[in-house]
Amino acid sequence: MRIAFLIDVFPRISNTFILNQITGLIDRGHEVDIFAPKLGDLRTIHADVENYRLLERLRHIPVPRNYLLRLLKAAALLTRPSHWHASVLDALNIAKYGRRAASLSKLYTTLSFLRAKPYDIVHCQFGGLGLVALPLLRQEVIKGKLVTSFRGADLTKRLHATPGIYHELFQWGHLFLPVSETFRRQLLEEDCNEGKVIVHHSGIACDRFRHIERRLGGGQTVNVLFVGRLA
Repeated sequence: MRIAFLIDVFPRISNTFILNQITGLIDRGHEVDIFAPKLGDLRTIHADVENYRLLERLRHIPVPRNYLLRLLKAAALLTRPSHWHASVLDALNIAKYGRRAASLSKLYTTLSFLRAKPYDIVHCQFGGLGLVALPLLRQEVIKGKLVTSFRGADLTKRLHATPGIYHELFQWGHLFLPVSETFRRQLLEEDCNEGKVIVHHSGIACDRFRHIERRLGGGQTVNVLFVGRLA
């Protein structure tokens, strides 16, 4: 299959779970492209980013940090007839999309998918990106199945701040992958169709971690290392 991953930033050292999905699909013979509006810090990256040459799979049009350059580049892109599509005007609708339209990030994402070949699946990492892809699905810029993963604050924090924000996405999206049973129940409470929801835990490549059996001698203490975020 042809699969597009829509990610806010790539590469990102903390997103090992997304990287594992990408490389796992490549290992199974699928064609995977990456759409990321922002390029991450290339000074610290996972080895698999280089081993799988994932930077060559980036398909999102680079978004200049300088707003004037961003505006000029967007103007140049809009001179191409292949980019003359109703979705482009929609992406510039500030009244509808607010800051995302004003920053032109939505426009760049729309143009990126317009110039790409069709995909069987567009996999949005985190619910917010499902909302970004939704208008493109409705306007048939995205013609494949829309899959959205929910992993944390995109459910707990965002739904608390904006109840019902995902209702339209639930109607149009094809599959939703909460990372836990708790999040699955929360999606169902938000009236998401049960047939569209499957719990999909973050995958860990366990074979990369070699178990070394250790035993404590008399009087030795146990040292515990915790790795995580205090959130």
